[in-house]
Amino acid sequence: MVNIKIKDKFFFRIYETQLLQNIIKYQIQKKSTPFPTVFQIQLINQCNGSCIMCPNIYIKGKTEFMADSLFEKIISEILKKSKSPTIILELQNEPLLDNELFRKIKYINKTFALF
Repeated sequence: MVNIKIKDKFFFRIYETQLLQNIIKYQIQKKSTPFPTVFQIQLINQCNGSCIMCPNIYIKGKTEFMADSLFEKIISEILKKSKSPTIILELQNEPLLDNELFRKIKYINKTFALF
C-alpha cells in the first residue's frame, strides 16, 4: 500500500478497509465490483483552508452549492445500485461551509433506513 499521511485516520481506515475488501474480492472472483462502494460528494465548491496540495487556492469565483435535486438524485442512484455504500461528504472543499449539511446527512440516514 502507498504510505500516505492523513490527518483524519478514521476516514482513511474506512477507505483502506473498503479498498482492501475490493482487492480481495477481485482476486477471488477475478472480476471487478460492478458499482462503486465508496462515494465522495462535493456539496460546495469552496474551502476556507489554504492547504498547499489543494487546487482550491487557484479556483476563483462565487461560492456555489450542489442543488438539492442533484444531491437527492445521487443518493437515490447510490441506493439503487450499491449494497453497502460508504458516503463521504467532502472532496476538495469544506463541507461545514454548507448550512444545509446536517439536513443532508439526515436525508441520507432517512433514505437508507427505509431500504
